[in-house]
Amino acid sequence: MAQPQPKSSPLNELCSALPSLPTRLQQVGRFVAANDYDATTRSMRELAAVAGADPAAFTRLAKALGYSGWDELRAALTEARRPEQSSPFSARTKGRRTGPHADVALVADKLEAEAAGLGRISHGAVANAARALRDAERIWIAGFRSCRSVAELLNYQLRLFRP
Repeated sequence: MAQPQPKSSPLNELCSALPSLPTRLQQVGRFVAANDYDATTRSMRELAAVAGADPAAFTRLAKALGYSGWDELRAALTEARRPEQSSPFSARTKGRRTGPHADVALVADKLEAEAAGLGRISHGAVANAARALRDAERIWIAGFRSCRSVAELLNYQLRLFRP
């Protein structure tokens, strides 16, 4: 049986397609390849301003690469940056635990999953965020969909320590 071929990353697709693109799209493509993190986190207009390009060039680039538009390419870039996980913790909790200490095993697994995530957090980034929150005159919190409970918790916690 043939092994399935791994899907190439959007950055590899972009780099492979660069020579065949028109000059202006090559410039935009090189900018996206060099700034792939910004491409996943900033708006198309912000990227265009920094790149010195027309925002529509990002849409044309995405379409030239076979995507329906910039949002689809940006989503693919975001997914490519996401670290591989063996399985999410939620999948591990669905199996029924047996034995005299099943509830303790669940808690231990949860703590283990959280400890594994702590190693990926930058201490400097947390310190910078804490400084920014401390120094901010006013903080607006928006939590949409699955982030609503996190936003409400942050709001509650900030009210404990800030006027």
